[in-house]
Amino acid sequence: MQEIYNNRESSWLIGDSGYPLQPFLMTPFQNPPEGSPQQRFNHAHIKARNCVERCIGVLKMRFRCLLRERSLRYPPHFVSNLIKACAILHNLCVKEGVPLLNEDIHDHPDLMDVPHPPGNEPGELAMRGLQVRNTIVEHYYQ
Repeated sequence: MQEIYNNRESSWLIGDSGYPLQPFLMTPFQNPPEGSPQQRFNHAHIKARNCVERCIGVLKMRFRCLLRERSLRYPPHFVSNLIKACAILHNLCVKEGVPLLNEDIHDHPDLMDVPHPPGNEPGELAMRGLQVRNTIVEHYYQ
């Protein structure tokens, strides 16, 4: 994503507050005032993130090979193809009525989000991230 940002393309990842704010990685505001544009941004951010996290949780329940891997053993291109294959196979399973295991995702810590290390100290990218996030709020959440 940083390379895409460096090529002046506007695309963003969304991450929880455990990630450092970057111009290509939008994180929520910490404790925004009630009813503020920042709180409206956070609400939209959370809705988008929850959708993705539910999808990942379902894939992990169906394909246990996605569990327990906290480090990248394969090149990113291979991993993205593996996840795409799991998504395609999941959709086929849904179409054919193959049920998921009857277990609650919260009963399995490995299915939940991995805690992230604290963000980097403020630097040029973090400052640019603040500018980008504030511009998004000004344009869409006022």
